[in-house]
Amino acid sequence: MKTNLFTLLFLIWIHSDLTLYAQVTEPDSIYGIVLKPVVEITDPGFQDKYNKMVYKMRRIYPMAIHAKELLATYEKDIADLEKKRQIKKYGKTAQEKLVEDFEYLVRDMYVSDGQLLVKLIHRETGLTVYEIVKKYRGGLQATWYQGIGVFFDQNMKTVYDPKKEDWLIEFVAKEIESGKHKLVAFKVITKEQYRAKKLKQKELRNNRKNAQKERNKVR
Repeated sequence: MKTNLFTLLFLIWIHSDLTLYAQVTEPDSIYGIVLKPVVEITDPGFQDKYNKMVYKMRRIYPMAIHAKELLATYEKDIADLEKKRQIKKYGKTAQEKLVEDFEYLVRDMYVSDGQLLVKLIHRETGLTVYEIVKKYRGGLQATWYQGIGVFFDQNMKTVYDPKKEDWLIEFVAKEIESGKHKLVAFKVITKEQYRAKKLKQKELRNNRKNAQKERNKVR
């Protein structure tokens, strides 16, 4: 009876380019295992931070992916244009598409969500929002200023730093890419849907206030 000398270890993946390689030999086989370093997390609030990041990433990461796809389409289309007049006309169309897809999604975001989106756009495109604006301001004039810059009340030069400040974002992004977390499907919010949502929220707030007033009267 062959003795099994092979023990499987489950290690926590953490952002790092370093790997260890181990060989385990059995009578008839040689196994190669690539191991990621184990990092002990001592922050008692980590689980809460992790859960919040997963929640945010499931909603916001699809937006960054969509932005990447739009940018790729613009790059391809502009490459086929020669005249400035054609590029200017295309710029107007691109702006309208950008506004249509993102305006009310971004308006409905918290500031921290917008910051995350700016970083994820840099992760997916390799360009900061500022660099995208700068790249297209000549050919597309103010398209990206109006279409992106106005929406993000953020620092458009913000860069994505997966090794330090943004390691948790990268951690969750890798988990998403591995299929661990399911993304919320990207869906455009129309002006009418946005207004209806805000009216509903206002109605709920008023109902809560009125209910509190009634409870105070009883006391």
